[in-house]
Amino acid sequence: WLAETLTSFSPIQVGRFWVHGRHHTGSMPPGMVPVQVEATTAFGTGEHATTQACLLAIDALANYSPFVRLLRSTRSPPVLDIGCGTGVLAIAAAKHWRCSVLASDIDLEAVQVTYQMVRNNGLHESINVVRSAGVRHRTILRSGPYALITANILAQPLCDIAMPVARLL
Repeated sequence: WLAETLTSFSPIQVGRFWVHGRHHTGSMPPGMVPVQVEATTAFGTGEHATTQACLLAIDALANYSPFVRLLRSTRSPPVLDIGCGTGVLAIAAAKHWRCSVLASDIDLEAVQVTYQMVRNNGLHESINVVRSAGVRHRTILRSGPYALITANILAQPLCDIAMPVARLL
C-alpha cells in the first residue's frame, strides 16, 4: 500500500502550501511554503478535504493582523495541533509563521511519524511532539493558552474534547 501510494502521491498546492513527498524532484511554484510529508502509516498527506480546509484556514489567517499580533504575543508555543497524524498542519503553521508548535496524537505510530516528518522539514527546534489522549498531557495543559488550536480529527472525539480545548484557546 505504501509503495503504491508513494508512486501516486503528487505534490498538492493548497493556498500557499506546497505539500509534497521527498520523492518529488520537480520545481515548486514561486512564493509557496513547502511542507514535506510522506505517505506513511499515519494520516495526513494533504489530499483529504478536511486537511486541505485546515491548511486553507491557516493560510487565510496569515495576513489577518489581529491574529498575527495575538500569535506573536502568546507565550511559546502559540499553536497546538491535536491529532497531528503526519504533522502536516503543525509543519505548515511552524513554517508559515516561524513559530513554535506543540503537536500531539493519541497513536504512538503517528507521534513517531510526526517526529520524523518534523526532522525531515528541519523543524526539530520548533515543533515538540507528545503522545496524548485529547489534551490530558501535562505539556499541553502547562503550555496554554494557545492562539490557534487545530484538531483535524473525527467529529465524536472532537465533540468529546471541545470544552477542555476551548479552555486552552
